[in-house]
Amino acid sequence: MKMPKTKQVKAKVEKVTEGVSRRLDWQEVPIAKIKPYANNPKAHTQEQVDFVAKMITDYGWTQPLCVDKNYELIFGHCRLESAKQIGESSVPCVFREDLSEAQVKALRIADNKSNESGWIAERLEVEFI
Repeated sequence: MKMPKTKQVKAKVEKVTEGVSRRLDWQEVPIAKIKPYANNPKAHTQEQVDFVAKMITDYGWTQPLCVDKNYELIFGHCRLESAKQIGESSVPCVFREDLSEAQVKALRIADNKSNESGWIAERLEVEFI
C-alpha cells in the first residue's frame, strides 16, 4: 500500500480539527484499564519497544498516552508495550472525550505520521561531541 504524503495527511487532519481542545491534563491510569486499538495501523518492532522502555527508565515519562472515554488507545501503543515490559502498573494519559470518530482516526494517523522525519547530520554530530 502506498503511504499518503505529509501534505495529504495534513489536509485531511485540518478538516476535522476545528473546535478541538488545545490544553490537556495528564492523569495516571492503571495499565489494566487501557485497551489497545485493534486496528492500529502502526507496527512497532521489539527493538523500538526496548528503546522506548529504556527512555522511560532513564528519563521518566515525557509523553503521555492518549485514550478515549472507554480507555481505548488513540495513540501511545509503543509506550504502553514499553511500560508493560518494565513493570509499570500505571501510565500517564490524556483523555480525549471531545473528539468525534473522524477526529480520533485523523489524530491516530497524524500522531504516527509526525514521528517520521529525517536527521540533519551536521547537527546530530554536534550532539555526540
